[in-house]
Amino acid sequence: MESDSLAVTYFRKSLARRKALDVLFAELSYADTVRESQEICELLLKGCLRLIGIEPPKFHDVGKIVKENVSALPEPMRADVEQIARFSFELRRDRELAFYGALDVDPWEDYTKGDAQEAMNKVDAILSWSTPFFEQAMRL
Repeated sequence: MESDSLAVTYFRKSLARRKALDVLFAELSYADTVRESQEICELLLKGCLRLIGIEPPKFHDVGKIVKENVSALPEPMRADVEQIARFSFELRRDRELAFYGALDVDPWEDYTKGDAQEAMNKVDAILSWSTPFFEQAMRL
């Protein structure tokens, strides 16, 4: 595996954005916490794809592509790839709704503390899953 500077940048951006989740959550901006969680997930998974030599596509949920390329991931990551792909799908599903809302959905009113906490938990799981891979790349 060669280090990919853009993949490392995605990882660093993800760490900074994870800190921002705590601010959004503290401000009771639960929909924004959900939206930002999706973006962190996307950056992390696209970074992982770059580290295995795959140029990420220009769409938001790349969980299936990560899953399709599980054999290229380091062994410790393979066991959790199904769950990580599922988290990517679930966060992507709420991406626009959490940001823009809809005629029958007001993001400020309809996203709850529980929704935000669940999204943050998914991000933390993806971070925990991917951090060793990025750290290894940064040592190269």
